Amino acid sequence: MLFAGTAAHALLAKLMYGHGYPRGAGAAPEDLEVAAVMMYYGGDLAELLLAVLLFAAWYRRRPSSGPLPVTGR
Repeated sequence: MLFAGTAAHALLAKLMYGHGYPRGAGAAPEDLEVAAVMMYYGGDLAELLLAVLLFAAWYRRRPSSGPLPVTGR
């Protein structure tokens, strides 16, 4: 779900940048362009942080099987 959300977030930012908002929605086109750029790049940073936290929590919760066995040479 995290990766699907990342893709949807990036797609929405690209659509906002390329097509803008409907006329009369109350947002200036320049403001919308800045918001779309911030959403695209800032969203990637936030989603990267979420992925790191997700995998760190997953790594901590894995069952501990003790040290790896030592094999002779």
